[in-house]
Amino acid sequence: MYNLQNDPVHINADRRRNESRMKREQKKTRKARALKAVATIKILSLWLFCFVAIIAFIIFIESLLQYRIILKWILIFTFTCVLIRQIDEATQKIKKSPRNGNSKRGHK
Repeated sequence: MYNLQNDPVHINADRRRNESRMKREQKKTRKARALKAVATIKILSLWLFCFVAIIAFIIFIESLLQYRIILKWILIFTFTCVLIRQIDEATQKIKKSPRNGNSKRGHK
């Protein structure tokens, strides 16, 4: 009886199939890492923008309301809280975005 497992043609075909499968998996993981890095850069740039906006707002309020300390800090605190909440919502959208590899379609 002829044993197919020891046949060099079948062994090479299995090896080629395994190699192509491994290449596909490596390509998927590389793409996933790249998408994750892009999402991280987007989130960090969003938080940097938030920080710059808060600093600019504080400088603006400081120059506008020099002697109204309580009103000044209420405005700064309110602006900071609202901006941080909006930035947090935006980061959640970025993390869940299908452009960042979170699509339900196309996955097996």
